[in-house]
Amino acid sequence: MARMGGDEFIIILNDINHWEEPGMVARKLVEAFTKSFSIGEVDCSIGVSIGISIYPDDAEAVQDLISCADAAMYEVKRAGKSNFQYCSMNCSKS
Repeated sequence: MARMGGDEFIIILNDINHWEEPGMVARKLVEAFTKSFSIGEVDCSIGVSIGISIYPDDAEAVQDLISCADAAMYEVKRAGKSNFQYCSMNCSKS
């Protein structure tokens, strides 16, 4: 896991055996971050929007994979946040 800047982070999963595995990880992250918590007397909550791209299906170059995941993340944000989305296009061939 690495912070890309601002409120953007990247997680790299190695050795996935099936395309659904990143979604299972993303679902757990969404569930963990949607639980509210308190800081002093203030109740807080965090929404997460996760975009997923898979090498080499979505792209082969690192920057193209990031762009694909970014596009998927913005789809989640448009749909209301606190969810995840797989890249819906093959960015390396666009």
